[in-house]
Amino acid sequence: MGKVVKLVHEPLAKIDPIYAAIKAHRVAYAVFEAEVLHRVHIEDAGGRYEGDADNRTMAAADEAAEALLDALDETGTVGGIITLLRYVVEFETARRMWPGADEPPPNDQDPWSFDLHERLLKVLKGLGEARPQGSTRPDLGSVTP
Repeated sequence: MGKVVKLVHEPLAKIDPIYAAIKAHRVAYAVFEAEVLHRVHIEDAGGRYEGDADNRTMAAADEAAEALLDALDETGTVGGIITLLRYVVEFETARRMWPGADEPPPNDQDPWSFDLHERLLKVLKGLGEARPQGSTRPDLGSVTP
């Protein structure tokens, strides 16, 4: 679990690490956006932006995005997975970008989204394989794309 996640809401991680990772990413991305806005205001006023705070806050937001994927590997609840998917939709609806989205993507996918899809498939298959005997739930482990 990333440093940002631990700093923001470690108690949430005891329930499901996804919740803590989402909270940490919200905070890290908000700080990044505020720094970018600060830079724009300075440059629009004819000033010169000094330092690398925008790069450091972007790196923290990227780290928090990676922590989301790490938390997905650790999650034990369907509720956590659903919450993560809702957060991803909310984030993308606001036209925000995941790490690597502004770089040439491999396989027509940006790397973060591709990794998210791969890990979701792995976690969902694991949940399907762990279902109790006699369960009437569908066997997610046998679903193939």
